[in-house]
Amino acid sequence: MVHCQETACTAVLQQPCGHEVCRSHAGCAVQVADLLVWHPDNREAYIIAVAGVEVPISPAIKSASLATLKTWVGGFGRNVKAKQPYILAEEICSLFYPNAKMSAAVASDVAAPIIARIREETRAFPEDLVDLGKDVLGDVAAINLDVEPMVVNSTGQGRVVS
Repeated sequence: MVHCQETACTAVLQQPCGHEVCRSHAGCAVQVADLLVWHPDNREAYIIAVAGVEVPISPAIKSASLATLKTWVGGFGRNVKAKQPYILAEEICSLFYPNAKMSAAVASDVAAPIIARIREETRAFPEDLVDLGKDVLGDVAAINLDVEPMVVNSTGQGRVVS
Protein backbone atom coordinates (compact mmCIF):
# COMPACT_ATOMS: atom_id res chain seq x y z
CA MET A 1 0.00 0.00 0.00
CA VAL A 2 1.43 3.37 -1.06
CA HIS A 3 0.39 6.65 0.56
CA CYS A 4 0.56 10.00 -1.20
CA GLN A 5 3.80 11.75 -0.26
CA GLU A 6 2.23 15.23 -0.43
CA THR A 7 2.15 16.92 2.97
CA ALA A 8 -1.14 16.42 4.83
CA CYS A 9 -2.61 14.14 2.14
CA THR A 10 -3.91 10.81 3.40
CA ALA A 11 -4.79 9.32 0.01
CA VAL A 12 -3.83 5.72 -0.64
CA LEU A 13 -2.63 4.91 -4.14
CA GLN A 14 -4.31 1.73 -5.32
CA GLN A 15 -2.31 1.72 -8.57
CA PRO A 16 0.60 4.12 -8.11
CA CYS A 17 2.14 3.25 -11.51
CA GLY A 18 5.49 4.58 -10.33
CA HIS A 19 4.05 7.77 -8.82
CA GLU A 20 4.67 8.87 -5.24
CA VAL A 21 1.68 11.19 -5.09
CA CYS A 22 -2.03 10.74 -5.71
CA ARG A 23 -3.65 11.87 -8.94
CA SER A 24 -4.81 15.10 -7.28
CA HIS A 25 -1.22 16.11 -6.50
CA ALA A 26 0.49 14.71 -9.60
CA GLY A 27 2.15 17.08 -12.04
CA CYS A 28 -0.02 15.63 -14.80
CA ALA A 29 -3.29 16.67 -13.11
CA VAL A 30 -4.96 19.72 -14.63
CA GLN A 31 -7.93 21.51 -13.12
CA VAL A 32 -10.56 22.35 -15.76
CA ALA A 33 -13.58 24.03 -14.15
CA ASP A 34 -14.70 21.54 -11.51
CA LEU A 35 -12.93 18.56 -13.12
CA LEU A 36 -9.46 17.16 -12.53
CA VAL A 37 -8.22 15.80 -15.87
CA TRP A 38 -5.00 14.20 -17.08
CA HIS A 39 -2.48 15.78 -19.43
CA PRO A 40 0.98 14.25 -19.80
CA ASP A 41 3.83 15.77 -17.84
CA ASN A 42 7.29 15.76 -19.42
CA ARG A 43 8.09 12.17 -18.44
CA GLU A 44 4.75 10.86 -19.67
CA ALA A 45 4.96 12.90 -22.88
CA TYR A 46 8.32 11.28 -23.55
CA ILE A 47 6.80 7.79 -23.17
CA ILE A 48 4.01 8.71 -25.58
CA ALA A 49 6.43 10.27 -28.08
CA VAL A 50 8.88 7.35 -28.02
CA ALA A 51 6.04 4.86 -28.46
CA GLY A 52 5.16 6.41 -31.80
CA VAL A 53 8.62 6.47 -33.38
CA GLU A 54 11.26 3.95 -34.31
CA VAL A 55 13.97 4.17 -31.68
CA PRO A 56 16.25 1.39 -30.42
CA ILE A 57 14.12 0.52 -27.40
CA SER A 58 12.75 -2.94 -26.82
CA PRO A 59 9.13 -3.31 -27.97
CA ALA A 60 8.45 -5.02 -24.64
CA ILE A 61 9.67 -1.95 -22.74
CA LYS A 62 7.61 0.37 -24.95
CA SER A 63 4.53 -1.78 -24.46
CA ALA A 64 4.99 -2.07 -20.69
CA SER A 65 5.53 1.69 -20.35
CA LEU A 66 2.38 2.48 -22.31
CA ALA A 67 0.35 -0.11 -20.38
CA THR A 68 1.45 1.41 -17.06
CA LEU A 69 0.66 4.90 -18.30
CA LYS A 70 -2.74 3.76 -19.56
CA THR A 71 -3.50 2.33 -16.11
CA TRP A 72 -2.56 5.65 -14.49
CA VAL A 73 -4.72 7.62 -16.95
CA GLY A 74 -7.61 5.21 -16.42
CA GLY A 75 -7.55 6.14 -12.73
CA PHE A 76 -8.55 9.69 -13.66
CA GLY A 77 -11.58 8.18 -15.43
CA ARG A 78 -12.65 6.38 -12.27
CA ASN A 79 -12.66 9.68 -10.38
CA VAL A 80 -15.25 11.45 -12.58
CA LYS A 81 -18.95 10.95 -13.13
CA ALA A 82 -20.12 9.04 -16.20
CA LYS A 83 -19.72 10.89 -19.49
CA GLN A 84 -17.42 13.49 -17.91
CA PRO A 85 -14.00 14.09 -19.50
CA TYR A 86 -10.85 12.93 -17.76
CA ILE A 87 -8.24 13.51 -20.50
CA LEU A 88 -7.33 17.00 -21.64
CA ALA A 89 -6.33 16.36 -25.27
CA GLU A 90 -8.53 14.55 -27.78
CA GLU A 91 -5.48 13.33 -29.76
CA ILE A 92 -4.03 11.63 -26.71
CA CYS A 93 -7.42 10.21 -25.76
CA SER A 94 -7.72 8.58 -29.18
CA LEU A 95 -4.17 7.21 -28.83
CA PHE A 96 -4.98 5.40 -25.59
CA TYR A 97 -8.60 4.56 -26.32
CA PRO A 98 -9.09 4.39 -30.12
CA ASN A 99 -12.74 3.34 -29.83
CA ALA A 100 -13.64 5.64 -26.94
CA LYS A 101 -16.23 8.32 -27.30
CA MET A 102 -14.71 11.77 -27.33
CA SER A 103 -16.69 12.56 -24.18
CA ALA A 104 -13.64 11.12 -22.39
CA ALA A 105 -11.65 14.18 -23.55
CA VAL A 106 -12.17 17.85 -22.86
CA ALA A 107 -13.59 19.62 -25.90
CA SER A 108 -10.86 20.99 -28.19
CA ASP A 109 -11.99 24.59 -27.95
CA VAL A 110 -11.74 24.46 -24.14
CA ALA A 111 -8.55 22.37 -24.05
CA ALA A 112 -6.51 24.28 -26.67
CA PRO A 113 -5.75 27.40 -24.59
CA ILE A 114 -5.01 25.28 -21.52
CA ILE A 115 -2.59 23.06 -23.48
CA ALA A 116 -0.94 26.17 -24.97
CA ARG A 117 -0.42 27.59 -21.48
CA ILE A 118 1.01 24.29 -20.21
CA ARG A 119 3.43 24.13 -23.15
CA GLU A 120 4.50 27.71 -22.54
CA GLU A 121 5.11 27.02 -18.85
CA THR A 122 6.98 23.74 -19.35
CA ARG A 123 8.67 24.56 -22.65
CA ALA A 124 8.57 20.86 -23.50
CA PHE A 125 6.76 19.47 -26.51
CA PRO A 126 6.44 15.80 -27.40
CA GLU A 127 8.20 16.47 -30.74
CA ASP A 128 11.18 17.97 -28.89
CA LEU A 129 11.21 15.04 -26.51
CA VAL A 130 11.35 12.54 -29.37
CA ASP A 131 14.39 14.33 -30.80
CA LEU A 132 15.95 14.49 -27.35
CA GLY A 133 15.30 10.75 -26.88
CA LYS A 134 16.96 9.92 -30.19
CA ASP A 135 19.94 12.16 -29.34
CA VAL A 136 20.37 10.60 -25.91
CA LEU A 137 20.11 7.06 -27.26
CA GLY A 138 22.55 7.95 -30.05
CA ASP A 139 25.01 9.48 -27.56
CA VAL A 140 24.83 6.40 -25.36
CA ALA A 141 25.49 4.14 -28.36
CA ALA A 142 28.41 6.35 -29.45
CA ILE A 143 30.12 5.99 -26.08
CA ASN A 144 30.72 2.32 -26.90
CA LEU A 145 31.40 1.27 -23.35
CA ASP A 146 33.05 -2.03 -22.66
CA VAL A 147 30.21 -3.97 -21.12
CA GLU A 148 32.11 -7.11 -20.23
CA PRO A 149 31.16 -8.36 -16.78
CA MET A 150 33.53 -7.38 -14.01
CA VAL A 151 35.28 -10.34 -12.39
CA VAL A 152 35.62 -10.13 -8.62
CA ASN A 153 38.16 -12.36 -6.88
CA SER A 154 37.87 -12.77 -3.14
CA THR A 155 41.20 -12.96 -1.29
CA GLY A 156 39.86 -12.80 2.23
CA GLN A 157 41.06 -9.21 2.75
CA GLY A 158 38.45 -7.42 0.75
CA ARG A 159 38.00 -7.67 -2.98
CA VAL A 160 40.40 -7.62 -5.84
CA VAL A 161 38.74 -6.45 -9.01
CA SER A 162 40.20 -7.47 -12.35
